[in-house]
Amino acid sequence: MITLDDTLSQVWEHLHAGVDDRNHPFRTPVFCTQGQQGPNARTLVLRAVDAENNTLICYSDTRAGKWAEINQRAQAAWVFYDPDNGYQLRAYGQSKCLTEGALVERHWAAQDGVARNNYRSFGGPGRPLDGPTDGVPDSQRNKDVNAGREHFGLIVTRLTELDWLHLAIDRHRRARFVREGGEWQGQWIAP
Repeated sequence: MITLDDTLSQVWEHLHAGVDDRNHPFRTPVFCTQGQQGPNARTLVLRAVDAENNTLICYSDTRAGKWAEINQRAQAAWVFYDPDNGYQLRAYGQSKCLTEGALVERHWAAQDGVARNNYRSFGGPGRPLDGPTDGVPDSQRNKDVNAGREHFGLIVTRLTELDWLHLAIDRHRRARFVREGGEWQGQWIAP
């Protein structure tokens, strides 16, 4: 019989797999914030997981809407789904935006020129364009390896709650874990 400890270990295993395996379904979760017009959700790439510090990390252009939303309201949710195994994870926590420091520099240094182009578009994410392009002029593409650094940032979410749902043929199972007193406290709950 599966235990709460087994389930929590499985949660962290899948989160780590989302970083390490480009084909793992947890690689591209939905990240949810609260904007002025209401909830906003978008798919992004999970870049780092730190189980010891209970954090998830993604990258962002600092001109993106999610960046401003987090600076207004730190609460965020991540939704992961693995259709092959029937696993859903909702992870809640407080997010912060980082543009400086060793952690940011380490992640920037790990990006190749193609990935760095994501932070070089003129005007930033959401700006109208004349056609189907990423907003980086071909004349500027891959020219300066540090171009775009001023628009690169990390979003770090310190998790406070995990909601794990296993949709199985014979029976569904669900567990909630809440961070209390420096430890995860788990409880089976009705699916």
